[in-house]
Parts: sequence; structure tokens; C-alpha cells
Amino acid sequence: MRFVRGLSIPVALLLVGSVVPPAAATRQDPRLTQVQAQVNALQVKAEAAAEEWNNARAQLAVSQTKVRALQARVAQARTSYASVSKDLGRLVGAMYRAGILDLDIQTLFANNPTEFLQQMAAVQQIGSSQVVTLKRIQARRLALAQAQSAVKAEQAIARRLTSEAAAHKAAADAALAKAAHILSGLQAAERARLAAIARARAAADARRAAQARRSMAKSLGSLSTRLKRVLSYALSKVGQRYVFGGAGPSTFDCSGLVMASYRQIGISLPHYARSQYSDTRRVSRGSLRPGDLVFFFGGGIQHVGIYIGGNRFVHAANYQDGVIVTSLSDPYWLMRTSGYGRVVN
Repeated sequence: MRFVRGLSIPVALLLVGSVVPPAAATRQDPRLTQVQAQVNALQVKAEAAAEEWNNARAQLAVSQTKVRALQARVAQARTSYASVSKDLGRLVGAMYRAGILDLDIQTLFANNPTEFLQQMAAVQQIGSSQVVTLKRIQARRLALAQAQSAVKAEQAIARRLTSEAAAHKAAADAALAKAAHILSGLQAAERARLAAIARARAAADARRAAQARRSMAKSLGSLSTRLKRVLSYALSKVGQRYVFGGAGPSTFDCSGLVMASYRQIGISLPHYARSQYSDTRRVSRGSLRPGDLVFFFGGGIQHVGIYIGGNRFVHAANYQDGVIVTSLSDPYWLMRTSGYGRVVN
């Protein structure tokens, strides 16, 4: 297996080349049509798992940042409490000498300072200055306890997200490995035929990309400067490799390409297609304009691309095709369109 950014790419898939949508399989025999359908389904499953991996990793990064901040808060609270602990020791000594404390309560101070402080708050003989000292000590000990509790809670969240990310990664790897196993069972002649179809598809993709660039060069004048930068960046990446978790500058996955493209104008989008769907305003197909996002594969939202006009969109399609330009009317994608979104900032 070949490993890229933590997710493995089966060599058998790379050797066969691009797996084409079922619509392009009509010129093949039934066996190859079935194989392509199976591999397509596994590829979609792998991408869905990889998108969930992206989401878990993003949440984990946030959680780890919170853990570090909370640990700093614990250290600060511990230092603050330590600074008043000396006052507590002096206060206990003075109260014992004055006969306010008996030996049992003094032992409680050593074994359970929190309960000790609670009991001392009810002692009637202590003076007002001692009350102030006790309250200050209680507040700082409470702050330390709360900070320690918050760290433990966030560390538990981080552990859960780590496990989730590993599970999604394993699911993506398993789907790719299964697809590779299916392809490895083909005869040499069948693999050669698929490779030839892949080369023809790659050539067609290159022609579409070149046409899109020419068309964009003519139409960019009518777009805002910001949208020009987004679309120009995305189109400049046509032909680059697809890698799970990739967000540039030379490798991308679907949400990574969208995120990197909008990053060019200072707009921060999450590295997760479903969150990008949530963060955009719904538009209809009839009102699509360049720069809008196109989402695919049902309510789960497992794939995303950027509409470039002329009924086409640019997207990191899969790890065989890489970044390509595709027609929205392509039957494969048309049947799987989930909705459209406009980035509003």
C-alpha cells in the first residue's frame, strides 16, 4: 500500500487508472460495467469516510487547543491557590493557639482542605479579617478545582475525537482496499481496457479544463475582483492530485479545494463538505452564479465543488481523476446533486 497524509491509496487502483462513472461504461462488457459500479460505490464510501475524518480532525484540533488553554488555567489557578495556602497555614496556627480549633478539625485541614474551609466558614469565633482570608482561600481553591475538572472533561472529548478520527480513517482505508481487491481480480486485458478508457477520460478532462480557462478568461471581466481570485485559483489547480485531507498547494480533496480557494480572499471555510453546506446560503440551480458551491450525494453531503459558470463546476473529484472540470448535466453528478450554496461574507 502507498500512504498519503495518513490514508492509504491501493496501488492496484493507481495502476488501473481512473474509474469512470457508469454512464461511460455503456461501451464495455457487463463484467467491466459491474466492476466499475462496485469500485465507484466504494470510492464514494471512502470519500464519505474521509470527509468525516476531516471533520473529526478539525474538531480534535479545536479540542486540543482548549485542553492547552485549560491546562494553562489550571497552572495559573494552582499558583494562585499556593500563594494563599501560606495564609491558610498561618490562620490555622493562630486559631489553634487561640483555642478556636480543636485537634480533630486541624486534622481535617491536613486531609481535606475543602471540607475544612466549609466547616470553618461556620465558626462563630473568627474575626472579620479571618473571614475575608477564608473566603479568598475558598474562592481560589474552587477556581483550581473547576479548572482541573474542565481539563478532565475536555481531555475526554479529545480522546473520543481521536478514536472517531481513527475509525473514519480505517473505514476509508477499508473501502479503498476492497476496491483494489476487486480490480486486482481482473484479467490483464480487462485492466488494459480500463486503462485505455481512463486515458481517454483524462484527455477529455484536459480539454474541458482548457476550454473552461479560455471561457473564464473572457468572462472574468464581469465578476468581482474577489470572485476572480477564487475561481482563478481553483482553475489553476486543475490536474493536481486528489489526496484525502489535502488543502493545497498541490494536493486537494473536495472540501480542501473549496477551502483553499476561498482562503485566497480571506474567507475561512471548514474543511468538511457538510459544514460548508451549513455555512452557505441556499440558492436554486436557476440562480447559480460563479463562485457558488455545488453539493452532492444526498442529505449526508459527501462531496462539493465550485460552480464556474456555463453549467460547469471545478472539483477535486477523486484520487484517480484529481482536480477536474465537470458539467452539471453529467448524468452521474446530476442524479446525485444535493443542493447549492452561496458563500456570504
